[in-house]
Amino acid sequence: MGFIFTLLFLVFSYVRPGELFPELASYRIMLCVGILAMAATAPVLLRGSWFGLPSPQIYLMLALMGAVFLSVAAQGWLGGALLAFEEFGITAAIFFLVVLNVNSLRRFRVLVGLLVFLTLGLVIQVSLAYHYGYMADVFVLEQPLDNEPADEGEPPVVEKRVRSLGVLNDPNDLAQALLTALPFLGLAWRRGRGLRNSLLVIGPGLAILYGVYLTRSRGGLLSLVFLIFFSLLKRFGRLSSILLSGALAVMLVSAGFIGGRGLSLDDSSYGRLQAWSEGLMMLRSNPILGVGFRNFTDHHEITAHNSFVLCFAELGLAGYFLWLALLALTIAQLRSLDQRQGDEKPDQHLSRCLARATLLALSSYLAAGFFLSRTYQITLFLFLAMGVALVAIAKQSGQEIYAPRFLHWCPRVAALAIASIAFFQVFVKLRLV
Repeated sequence: MGFIFTLLFLVFSYVRPGELFPELASYRIMLCVGILAMAATAPVLLRGSWFGLPSPQIYLMLALMGAVFLSVAAQGWLGGALLAFEEFGITAAIFFLVVLNVNSLRRFRVLVGLLVFLTLGLVIQVSLAYHYGYMADVFVLEQPLDNEPADEGEPPVVEKRVRSLGVLNDPNDLAQALLTALPFLGLAWRRGRGLRNSLLVIGPGLAILYGVYLTRSRGGLLSLVFLIFFSLLKRFGRLSSILLSGALAVMLVSAGFIGGRGLSLDDSSYGRLQAWSEGLMMLRSNPILGVGFRNFTDHHEITAHNSFVLCFAELGLAGYFLWLALLALTIAQLRSLDQRQGDEKPDQHLSRCLARATLLALSSYLAAGFFLSRTYQITLFLFLAMGVALVAIAKQSGQEIYAPRFLHWCPRVAALAIASIAFFQVFVKLRLV
């Protein structure tokens, strides 16, 4: 039952019944389903089987929850720390529920199928809103363009951008979430099966790309370009992949993929650099625990526009180390599973394909996260959880996967944290001089 409630909790994370139908908000449906899912998962905890899995990410996630709490408590507001813990707890709940309940390839495939189904449902939902006005006040954002009106007194020109509910309320978040389904669609491709491929891969893939187009998201464009780059990298090499993905980006911009918003870098890049500079100053003022979870905009007028800067500014070196370790270890293990060679059994081949799809989704999401503040998003931690679960499944089946030891990965992650902060420091100084 834990797996069923986990899937239901994930469905409600996308559908958001309390927001879609306000009369249901008082029933706290998501909270109730989350509690039921955790209760149904309790037997796994009582058996202690998950502690036997060589997954340091489980303990890192627990420590990250503590860092979120302490980052706010250190500012002298215990009530705010409890609220922060509750907010991040939803993200953590999805992480733990997936890690604990997705314990077989069959369940993993069911989860992937559900994600693709939910993604297509979102595309249909926002397309109806955009073209036919279905709940357009909820799903369509009319955003003024940066350009000035042609004549004084004319109303500003607006760009219609679709969005969803909950954590996908921002068009950029929706675009990134839609694109993460594309690598898993590719798993259904079968050579020489034209009708099947058209129905299960090409048609849904084009629909998802159209949904991304309706978001008019520059972050979505970046995610797509990086997704193409990482998809081509293994087969064509770095240079060819850069050229092909770059050519695709130029073609999409020229075709109006992001509408009339353009890619002007003057004001926006300066604003980002200022935010990064402020993030570094926040780290200096509170080096261990940061300025507090969700407190960046209390110290600067805009958010960091960078997931890494946002993390070390708000959670300090302690939280940044834990967050980076979660990313680095999961990516390293997925790469280890993806790069397996030699004779494979069918399940081993499926594990490798699923690992590659998960790695592509996670990598493209993080690449775009370099320009967007997506440090705590559910989508990110969902794919981290899927990576941890898949590696655990592969290990249980006897496959040899990279098993990190604390004394091996800890200094490397610490060095990565220091190097990344130094990079931002140098980059900001060179661009602001």
